[in-house]
Amino acid sequence: MDGPTFFGPVLLTAVVGLLASWQLWRFWGRRQQQALVAEAIKRAVASPVPAGKRALAIVNPSAGGRQGSAVFAEIVHPILRAAGVQLDTICTTGSAHVREIAGSLDARSLDCVFVVAGDGTVHELLNAYVRAGGAVGDFRETPLCFVPVGTCNMVSFSLGLRGPLQALDRALAVLRGEAAARELDMYQCIREAAPGAPLLDFSITCWASLADIDLDLERSRWVPSFLRESVLKHLVSLKHVLLLRSRQASIVIYPGKHGDPVDVSGEYYLVAILNVAWGDPLCHLAPGAEPNDGLVHVLLWRPPASRLAAALTFLAMETGGHLGRPGVSLHPARRGQPPPRRRRGFGDRGRERQFSPGGPPCRPRVGS
Repeated sequence: MDGPTFFGPVLLTAVVGLLASWQLWRFWGRRQQQALVAEAIKRAVASPVPAGKRALAIVNPSAGGRQGSAVFAEIVHPILRAAGVQLDTICTTGSAHVREIAGSLDARSLDCVFVVAGDGTVHELLNAYVRAGGAVGDFRETPLCFVPVGTCNMVSFSLGLRGPLQALDRALAVLRGEAAARELDMYQCIREAAPGAPLLDFSITCWASLADIDLDLERSRWVPSFLRESVLKHLVSLKHVLLLRSRQASIVIYPGKHGDPVDVSGEYYLVAILNVAWGDPLCHLAPGAEPNDGLVHVLLWRPPASRLAAALTFLAMETGGHLGRPGVSLHPARRGQPPPRRRRGFGDRGRERQFSPGGPPCRPRVGS
């Protein structure tokens, strides 16, 4: 049998085997999830919330590779209904719809706002709520509940929540008065394009290689989620390791609670501002960072000596071991001046002129 004739059936068999394995894995995962949801419903029935608790669920159907609607229908709604929560639901159709929802939202009339989506939807909601005349402080009395469905889920993961079931367990404990809602710092980014309208954020702002990777992945949202998480993310990271592109940056950091400003300008391969410890479930970017410590954490990575060194540092990010690698440092700070946008500057995400954590009025509480 010649080469091409033999190779075709072998390749076909391998592809069929992989598809069959994936379907079996999905089936087994769904069966496990159904069993866990059934147990959660039993717990909710046994320990309902006090009568009259009202909540709003904002669902992004496109989140996590179009899993938002399924997660709400199969997990969130049955459990909240079993717990006796009076729930209103809005499914978003896009960023403009999120802004419309925020403009008509009266957070103070609710006991909790569930966001069944990724961090991006919560980010859009909070900023639109403030622009519409609301106050982030409204969410101190009406906590937000992140129900993680997105591709990164940085805040939920940094809070120790690994999925929707854990988030709901925590939120119901808060509604029953068995647990306290946790505070979440927000930092303000003053942008060149709109200096009078600071952008609020609570997770990460990045430049250079990390921004390049993020933007490439954003352009690939059409790829099925299992392929994006298991294959594409590694291929995109490898691409930027091979490019090994660094940039000049002017950066000033105000360290700690009271330290004098420090100029750390220079050439960098990566700059990131973080309020949370995790960039995604496989990226422990800022070990020790807490979502409510009143500080942002500035991660700096000077140009690696080689592509091999860059690859090893990227791999070490899974455990936080990158902080022991040459050229990598983490700086807790209260304020700073990050890289300005230039034509060949720090990527499309580098638009901010100054960042600083918000004070107590800018610290919403999270029920998850």
